[in-house]
Amino acid sequence: MMKKFLLLSTLFALAALSQAGELLSPEQWKHECRPERKLSTVKIAGDGTVRFRRFAGAEFARLYQDVELERSAYYSLTYAQRTEHGALDKLLVIFRGADGKWREKSRLTDVTPLVNGEWTAGKLVFQVPPDVNLARIDFRLDSAGTVELKDIMLEKLDPADGKAYLDSLRPAPFQPGRNSGDLAVKSDSYQVIAFAAQGGENGGKVTVEFHDPERGWINRSLLTFFVPAGTKKEFREVTLIPENVNGLRFTAAGCEIDGLKLAELEIK
Repeated sequence: MMKKFLLLSTLFALAALSQAGELLSPEQWKHECRPERKLSTVKIAGDGTVRFRRFAGAEFARLYQDVELERSAYYSLTYAQRTEHGALDKLLVIFRGADGKWREKSRLTDVTPLVNGEWTAGKLVFQVPPDVNLARIDFRLDSAGTVELKDIMLEKLDPADGKAYLDSLRPAPFQPGRNSGDLAVKSDSYQVIAFAAQGGENGGKVTVEFHDPERGWINRSLLTFFVPAGTKKEFREVTLIPENVNGLRFTAAGCEIDGLKLAELEIK
């Protein structure tokens, strides 16, 4: 009876682990650096934390791992990261098609602001394309410095949960005057963006998206302002509004915006 109880307990534990997701093995990470591989290093601590460093002189450095996925399934990729001295990194998910080519142009990107010395959580939820069963989890270091990564977990989601999560991220329609973050703007003009932002406990960011009246939100047109933790910072930025843009959307995460103003700058 005791053996049967232990066996059932083990099965329940394995089932719970499966539902909770799979930690990506620290030993499976590979790294690439140009122009010379020795300009970056990877070290693994006893607790599984991966320490990735890019030295001055490196033009490109990444840490990556290829994972098999189920076609058309939804996944959640979560992780924790820390830097001591302002290293800049981003997470990419790159799919490989049935033709064996990596789809760099349609890759997914997650950029999480880091606060020096503090662990920061990141999360990316995505659906696998129907003709894909392999993805590359790719951390890029965009500056010299060191970033530590741990608890990198890939979890398959229930289709309904995955779809609901992604639907919640889809941008609302552009509604200047009704949505306080939506501002109409003159096309083909220079605009001065000015505001103050109070950073929360873990810092935050303000993103500015560009709206095209025909195509909607332009994914590749984005301004980002980073706000230090516990600090009120004033921003002033001059930006060119393209001729196909009629509005901007300001979104604050981990901070509060105050005194947002737009003013046209006349260039003589």
